[in-house]
Amino acid sequence: MQHEPRPSMSRHHILPVLFVLMLPAAPLCAQLSIYGPSLPQEEDIVYAETVGEHSWTVSQRLILRSENGDSWYEFKSLSPESDVSIRLDAATLFPRYSEVTTRSADSVIRRTTEVLEANLHPKANELVVGDFNSLPMTCRSLPWGAFTSVNLVALGFARGGRQFSMQLTVVGRESISAGGKTYDCWKVQLGVGGFLGALLGKSSYWFAAEVPHYLVKSEGPTGGPGSPQRIKELQSYSAEVTP
Repeated sequence: MQHEPRPSMSRHHILPVLFVLMLPAAPLCAQLSIYGPSLPQEEDIVYAETVGEHSWTVSQRLILRSENGDSWYEFKSLSPESDVSIRLDAATLFPRYSEVTTRSADSVIRRTTEVLEANLHPKANELVVGDFNSLPMTCRSLPWGAFTSVNLVALGFARGGRQFSMQLTVVGRESISAGGKTYDCWKVQLGVGGFLGALLGKSSYWFAAEVPHYLVKSEGPTGGPGSPQRIKELQSYSAEVTP
């Protein structure tokens, strides 16, 4: 049974504000390598999401598009809380454009983001990511088994030589049950540096160990200390791969 979204501002809504969607002006070759082509041409995923006593269904769809020599992934996520549409570069999985509509008890807000220029030069132990909505998609194409941690950098947060600090750390392999099935997964934790990190806490993600490494489960606080946990669990997965 679905319930109306919680009226208060949650971490699900806070984190997108902390990130900025970006499109690199040139390939970011120095950063940790990702492998966009490992994703299927078409994919449908259904999750069950719970926050406290409230629960709902999240439906996600991914389609590879091509036109005039250009290729991109069209990603859509629909739930009672939000509708998300993102255009991801097919090779790098960088978000080119996003449209996010969020719903709460007191408002319905739609935000669109398009990056016109980017000049960030990440290091080998860094990964440039888009907003929080696209981060799980980018994580699917990381070189699993070949890295232990990576520093995440967000375009637009470097002021006076300082960069917003986040780190994604591999905890190890775990077996996770979700939707009546058991999955072999890579577990990672995402944490924010400094005072904000202590306020928000860490979030955990479990990605299927086998390609295409889709998200099986995630959990993390919705806000500061004492806030309810947001838990998302896989219910069904289907994909189509064109030869």
